[in-house]
Amino acid sequence: MAAPQRLDLPPWVVAREGQEIAKWFGRVGVVLAVTAVVTVSAQLAVPIPGTPVPVTLQDLAVLAVGMLLGPVRGGVAIASYLVIGAMGAPVFANGNGGLPWLMGPTGGYLLAFPLAAFVIGHASRRERLWILVLGVVAAQFVVFTCGVGQLTWVTGSNLRVAIDLGLVPFLPGMALKSVLITIFGAALAAHRRGEAQGGAPHHENAIETRGR
Repeated sequence: MAAPQRLDLPPWVVAREGQEIAKWFGRVGVVLAVTAVVTVSAQLAVPIPGTPVPVTLQDLAVLAVGMLLGPVRGGVAIASYLVIGAMGAPVFANGNGGLPWLMGPTGGYLLAFPLAAFVIGHASRRERLWILVLGVVAAQFVVFTCGVGQLTWVTGSNLRVAIDLGLVPFLPGMALKSVLITIFGAALAAHRRGEAQGGAPHHENAIETRGR
């Protein structure tokens, strides 16, 4: 019986396969890192009397992820976080997990996170401050619109009550977090501008505060 012959692949095939494997592990690593960051931010939850929606740092983490990874990768990474949570992993607020949590009164906020990351990811790639600010406002609008909408549906309350429960108590915190994430986005844009210029020192703002 003849011995099996060894199959030698061309070096370029081996190199390409190695690159694909490295990319796959890189994507998995990004998803795990994002899941860890957003999970930690979800555990920093402060309950508010009279409303089922707690104050967390999730929206801040989600917007930061969108800025860092961009619209597509950021949105996909956050969507992967939701899938992991829907499968039962305790990654949501107060260690909760499972599909019923996404269908509950706070699920609308969570389900809006991928779109919010996508929106801010696009805005953060522009080089004007007003676009970044508009992107932050739009992303927060997406989160709270979806959140209040599902809160209305799940609780059976009218829209006015849902707004009082799911939006009004969070306005001060939302304003503060919007300022913080805008500062982060401006600093990130400045860093990217420096890298684009070959790391040379520069004295111009990365984000223009006025139109050209």
